[in-house]
Amino acid sequence: MVVRLRADGARLADICNDMNAAGIPTPGGGSTWWPSYVHRLLRTRDGEKQLARARGEAAAG
Repeated sequence: MVVRLRADGARLADICNDMNAAGIPTPGGGSTWWPSYVHRLLRTRDGEKQLARARGEAAAG
């Protein structure tokens, strides 16, 4: 969901609002998403590959 929203142009704060509204826990099991969490998630190697794929770009690495 995070990757799809970001690929569609959503801001980090908007992604947080959607994740919080849906009641989706953070990777660490917390209940509140913050833009820094989303940023770190997207900056992982897997996150970068999925984001590039969702945008139709060649994935680096």
